[in-house]
Parts: sequence; C-alpha cells; structure tokens
Amino acid sequence: SVNAPFDPSSAKYYETHFAFSPKSDIKSFCAYHNIKLSKNTMKKDDSAVQMGTYRKSSEVITPDLFKSEVSKIITLAESSGIEILEHPVIEYALYDNNVKHDKAAGY
Repeated sequence: SVNAPFDPSSAKYYETHFAFSPKSDIKSFCAYHNIKLSKNTMKKDDSAVQMGTYRKSSEVITPDLFKSEVSKIITLAESSGIEILEHPVIEYALYDNNVKHDKAAGY
C-alpha cells in the first residue's frame, strides 16, 4: 500500500528521494504518503529544493512494487499540483549504520 508506514527495524529497504519545489504545499501530502521531509531546504541550480525520503522494507515489498508505488506517488503529486523537480532514483539499502541521522529524520 502506498501509505503504509516504514518499519525502522528493517535492516534492508528500498528508498527514494523526492526533490519538491518548496513553493508547493507538500506537508500534508507527504505525511499521508509517509514521505519524511528534510528539516531544511537546500539549493540546487540556484533554486530552493525541499527533499523528501520514501522507504519500504524489502521484507514487505518487491522492487517492482516499490517502483510502482513511487510512480503512483509521482502521478498523485502532479495531479495535486505538487512540483517534483527531478525524477527520483530508487536505491536498495543493505545496511545503513547512520542510525543517528535516521532518528533525526523521524525513522
């Protein structure tokens, strides 16, 4: 399901990062779809960017299904007038030891 939460105890997961225009009203959209927003905007090509991270445990989802969920999120964002500035890349994390960073992000 697109809006099922990520299980932080999962050691292996799929992840993607969305680059949103901060001009878009993204907070409620991201909260509904369990996309964690970065605390700060960043600059990219002299424009402000709000990053969002979407994760799912590899124990509950296949790579193809994760890609399908990301595509659905993109379609829903665009139909809601939310601007995604670049096509997200899907990553597979085998081991993430940056627990401090993840806790700060809310995982």
